[in-house]
Amino acid sequence: MKRFSNFIFLPFTFQFEICNYFVRRLFGAAITKSQKQLYTLFCDLERYSGKVLRYDSEAITIQFQSKNAVVSLRHFPSSDYKVFTQVFKDEQYKSTLEAYRKNFNQEPECFLDCGGNIGLTSIFFKAAVPNVKICIVEPDTENFKFIEQNFCENNLTDAHLFKSGIWSSDTFLEVNSSYGDGNHWAKSVQETTTDTGLHGISISDLQNRLKWPIIDILKIDIEGAEAEVFNTQKSDLTFLAKTKVLAIEIHEDVIEKQTILDVLDQYNFGYFSDGELTIAYNQQLIL
Repeated sequence: MKRFSNFIFLPFTFQFEICNYFVRRLFGAAITKSQKQLYTLFCDLERYSGKVLRYDSEAITIQFQSKNAVVSLRHFPSSDYKVFTQVFKDEQYKSTLEAYRKNFNQEPECFLDCGGNIGLTSIFFKAAVPNVKICIVEPDTENFKFIEQNFCENNLTDAHLFKSGIWSSDTFLEVNSSYGDGNHWAKSVQETTTDTGLHGISISDLQNRLKWPIIDILKIDIEGAEAEVFNTQKSDLTFLAKTKVLAIEIHEDVIEKQTILDVLDQYNFGYFSDGELTIAYNQQLIL
């Protein structure tokens, strides 16, 4: 009954796509990945007390009451739904928050999101810790537009947004769309001598701009640029001494995991693996 009531209040275009899915399944016709994704989203409406706010040719916007979040996701073949699955359904960063609470016996006051994609991880942390201060960095123009939209939908008006690439220094960067699978979640950056208007920023410089004496939780998912960030010959790594918990996705096609672990050892971090993430906690800052 609840699924039926959800269907009644769907935008007509979404209703049409769901009906098309059921008709094709009934008659054994081929079902596209786009149709499968829309049907899964339809099921998510029931699972997470969701309501469709908008549906157009570019994206779908859903309010998930049980997740305390509003999310705008671009349609397939965008990777946005995969990110939603990781962050909200699989709760990929729940163990990061738990590591902070366990080791520091308090709630985090600030969260720095390096490689923000469309902002879902920041929204997850804000829903879990309403008073947390947010800063997000994302270099891709289209992704950044959806960060602004998602933050607006969730009333994150006091967040710090930087359209930049995390790097070892302030230099010109360009977005490389051919990294990984080339989708929205795989936008990497590379240095260039051309004035692209896109600047690199180091985490230490960013921390100084924010005037955050301590970064409570630092997320780094920057599609290989961590090789530049953890380059001990070029990068200012002093931000590590002032970071309590770090969650990093290490892309081993660009840098060996052990190289980063060696740096974390130097700064007296304990660490463990959780899925694709390496989660580290600063033992020097534990009281």
